[in-house]
Amino acid sequence: MLFFLRVSLTAFIVFLFMNGKAQDYILKGSVLEDGSNLPLRGVNLKIKASRQGTTTNGSGEFTLLLDSSLMNGLTLQVQHLGFDSREITLSPKDLIERTQKGDALKIWMTSYTYPLDTAIILSDPLPEIVYSSTKHNVADYDFIGEYLLVLVYPRRIEKGATLYLMNRRMEVQDSMPLANDLKAQGLRKDYADRMYLEASNRVFSLEWKEDDLKIHEVDARLFSQSIAPVIDTVEHSLYFSTQGMPFPAIEYYDLDRRDSLYALLRQVADKFMMELCRAEYKYLNTRDKLRLYRLELETGVEKEVLACIASFEEGLYYEPIYAPLFIWQDTLFLFDHVEGRLWIYDKESQLQDSLPINYHQPNKVMGNPFTQELVMDEVTGHVYAIFQKPGGRCWLERVDKETGRTDVRQCPG
Repeated sequence: MLFFLRVSLTAFIVFLFMNGKAQDYILKGSVLEDGSNLPLRGVNLKIKASRQGTTTNGSGEFTLLLDSSLMNGLTLQVQHLGFDSREITLSPKDLIERTQKGDALKIWMTSYTYPLDTAIILSDPLPEIVYSSTKHNVADYDFIGEYLLVLVYPRRIEKGATLYLMNRRMEVQDSMPLANDLKAQGLRKDYADRMYLEASNRVFSLEWKEDDLKIHEVDARLFSQSIAPVIDTVEHSLYFSTQGMPFPAIEYYDLDRRDSLYALLRQVADKFMMELCRAEYKYLNTRDKLRLYRLELETGVEKEVLACIASFEEGLYYEPIYAPLFIWQDTLFLFDHVEGRLWIYDKESQLQDSLPINYHQPNKVMGNPFTQELVMDEVTGHVYAIFQKPGGRCWLERVDKETGRTDVRQCPG
């Protein structure tokens, strides 16, 4: 991972250098605490309707590179934990004065306090409910062979759940009550189509055998490290990813099962988030920096990356990357929603084509109701993007794997 992160960072620096002519304007400024005038470090500044932003240094100062398109006016969003967020609008005249005449921008932020309502703190998260009635909550469902497996909670979801196995006529073939303290979260299949029940810090395998639903506990650590990351297999290749890590990049690998050697297929990285993520290290205290330095020596992973993984998930700008990989008829289709490309590989992991995709891009007027979920029809191989308006209708858009374009289908039900 170290090598590829360095390559990504180098590529980002080269990108800035190569585009230096377009970024002719430098906006400098500082952020201060209102009342005390003390500088605030670690303040996040972002240009509205843009992915461009930065953070203040230890002296509360910041620098933003602006291209000519932003000199027509911009709004700067300023956020910091414990302070009221602000939006600073700069007109073309303001920008000329501050970038060409060297008039630094000063921003004051006001700290806030607010009362907290009484809250119930749970040691474990409750399962997500995908369907509910006056009697039951359906937490999850999936197919196991020709049967439908349903994870059901009673109306009060803090009570124990029950697994129901149902045939095509929706008749219950078997059921299995689960202990109250198990706190089942959902169902999951692995690359070999084996079914698992994920609970709080525990994982169980499920199988329908000899007219009986059987459950066996598996090693949760082994599951998370060796089973969950695997996406699928093609002949002698096994494909796995780093998806699920709190990190603004996903790496996809091809493991050759003949010699246990693996190679990077592709890295999908958000360069802007990566820059902010690595900056987390600068704001740690000396003790934490020393601890991460020692960990770097032990693991070979850069200390900036370790700091990023440990804390960036809770940051203001962190957004999980969604870039699913599907395999159909020995062809790999990687939907890169960061670059806006569909990457197509053959069974030897050689890139064959790339197509533009834009169904996930935000709409300037109404946003984009894309749910950050793609599904593949296992019979036809068609891939569908799922859209859902809040409280409104749902629809599917089939993504043409030969053009990258979409057409609309109504959601069933």
